[in-house]
Amino acid sequence: ADRHAYHWELQPGMAVDLYEIEDIFAALSAGRQEDAGARKDLYVRLMKLYTGDLLQNGEQSEWALARATALHNQYMASMYDYIDILKNEENYKEVVNVCRAALDVDNFDDRLHMELMTALIRTNRTSEALVQYKHVIHLHYRYLGIQPSDDMQEFYKQIVHAGKTLEFNLESIRNELRESGEQRGAFVCEYAVFKEIFNLQMRNLERLGSTMFL
Repeated sequence: ADRHAYHWELQPGMAVDLYEIEDIFAALSAGRQEDAGARKDLYVRLMKLYTGDLLQNGEQSEWALARATALHNQYMASMYDYIDILKNEENYKEVVNVCRAALDVDNFDDRLHMELMTALIRTNRTSEALVQYKHVIHLHYRYLGIQPSDDMQEFYKQIVHAGKTLEFNLESIRNELRESGEQRGAFVCEYAVFKEIFNLQMRNLERLGSTMFL
């Protein structure tokens, strides 16, 4: 206590994570391109220190909310930069780890979800990419109440294309179609798939000279 106020007094050997995070942001902003190794160490340290928004479990005043938002934006920008470095090195396994750590901080960031799914495909983990895609769609509809972006919906085609394992002979295709046809009831699919079905139906109707209600 000092003059009817309180202030921090750092004792020897004492550290405050917020101050260290701010020092990392400053170092990253002032860093040079040739210091790639040092920058990566800073990114890794930042990921360990930044585990959530500032004072997220407390009642925030205006100053705290503004500071928390600024730090959050700086953190996300740093993660984007780190992901770009890893992609240039084709280190997609580490991209997966970085994306998942960053999504723990902001689970509604579309770019992180897209980067994660792309990295999963590049590391031959297509089934995980599909699970991640369905998770993102669920987040948009249930928690945000909005339709996913066009890029996000189109990404479904990439996942399906990467996961194709059918043998291209008539017998295997017939068996695969027969198994799918055993399912009854309404056909529910992603919007990207619906667009393909719609265009297929339109071409069929043009050949038959017929019409159909949408």
